[in-house]
Amino acid sequence: MSEPADIVSDEFWQIIATAKNEPKALAVILEDQSSEEMRHFYTEFQWASSQLQDARFIEYAAVEENDDVSEDCIEDIADWVVSQGKAYYSDVWNDPELIANYREEIHATHIGGVAPQLYWARFQEPLELDADLCDEYDGMV
Repeated sequence: MSEPADIVSDEFWQIIATAKNEPKALAVILEDQSSEEMRHFYTEFQWASSQLQDARFIEYAAVEENDDVSEDCIEDIADWVVSQGKAYYSDVWNDPELIANYREEIHATHIGGVAPQLYWARFQEPLELDADLCDEYDGMV
């Protein structure tokens, strides 16, 4: 089976690399995309993030042993990992303990919310996932 970093498109990872985890940089990139292109990017981001939100990773997200990590917290952590780019994402996928590195960031921010905000501003409707693309990807991991 493939790892998620290799399943999402090279174009997705190029956008992530170009944005360098900077919300304004990502907004500039997405600004000229069509609604379909934005939906595709958003779906890839959310799908890649969701692959890091299971027990295999959650245990390393806790600050202390037996800490409960909220769903929102693990989503933010996974979004942060995706925002770091393909190489780091792949490293975390292969060594889940690395997911704890987000704690070393003073301001562990991510670019996960940029596409939905920009989409709303441009099209006055919520950005939804491409269910067909999610189904296609889910069969590959």
